[in-house]
Amino acid sequence: MKSKHSIIVIILLISLFLTNCNKTGSIKGTVTDAKTNEAVSEAIVSIPSNTTATDSEGKFIFADIEKGSYEITVKKDGYDNNTINTNVEKGENTNISIQISQSVSTPIVTIGEVVKQDYANVAIAGDITNIGSSKIIAYGHCWSTEADPNTNNYKTYKGETNVAESFVSQLEDLQVRTKYYVRAYAINETGTGYSNEITFTTHTLPAVTTSLVTNISYAAATCGGNITDDNGYNITASGVCWSINQNPTILDNYTTKVSELIKRCKSMFYFL
Repeated sequence: MKSKHSIIVIILLISLFLTNCNKTGSIKGTVTDAKTNEAVSEAIVSIPSNTTATDSEGKFIFADIEKGSYEITVKKDGYDNNTINTNVEKGENTNISIQISQSVSTPIVTIGEVVKQDYANVAIAGDITNIGSSKIIAYGHCWSTEADPNTNNYKTYKGETNVAESFVSQLEDLQVRTKYYVRAYAINETGTGYSNEITFTTHTLPAVTTSLVTNISYAAATCGGNITDDNGYNITASGVCWSINQNPTILDNYTTKVSELIKRCKSMFYFL
């Protein structure tokens, strides 16, 4: 009789054990790229009660979870998040496949300071902090005398790049005594990213007058000038320039000392 009771107890315990074993289920799945169908590793997969990551084959598993409906969210840097819903039954394995799409974004750029400036030329720094969703096909700085410059205005072109990097642009042949607005830019297949805007004003040129030419001889003459206003900047060089053509510049003949004796070809008419 005792033996009979023992067998009944054992059967009940086994039944109870099997019942408890079947109370939970699992979710197994694979995360792939929506465009290439390749496995996506190290993607973060979450359900309300747990979080895991995909392995090198894009696979993940949530084992021993209660029966019910689950919201599964997948996140990965460079991809848009994706969320799906699935049901888990007692004692069953739920197999799912989740695809995520690469994020489509323009580059992110910042603008630095003016690193060098003279009367008509300026050097400005910039940084590409994120190339976006594809290769950068052009980057540099754009500028205008009006706010919000874009690539339809004046711009530098620094080339192409696949990586985030720092750069410096040379803005040349600017107008003196002029306020300019500048932004850094970078372009990829998605579009153009711009930095915030900075401004600078080009310097004013020194004011000078030319003195009368004296001591004119067969092949020489003396001339000088006056710096009437340095506009607050140090004068690094001064002198007289001359040519047989009007409006001479330092690309023609010139001195580097005021009132230096000019010695050149005889029997010529000179402009100073």
